[in-house]
Amino acid sequence: MKRMEIDLPEVVAEVKELARAHTGEAVKTLVSIMTNPKAAPAARVSAANSLLDRGYGKPPQSLEMNHSTSFA
Repeated sequence: MKRMEIDLPEVVAEVKELARAHTGEAVKTLVSIMTNPKAAPAARVSAANSLLDRGYGKPPQSLEMNHSTSFA
């Protein structure tokens, strides 16, 4: 049985193009969920966060690291 050769960058580009074709509908759906008082609060918050993340970028995340070194 032969292995199928896949050009991964080409596949990724195609998936991005297909997803971007639905951007308007996706945003409308998120707005609809966010503004629907009958939607679960968690769904409304999630939709609002998704819109903000896409419109303004995700907020920076901090990383706390503790490191100790001992020399013998």
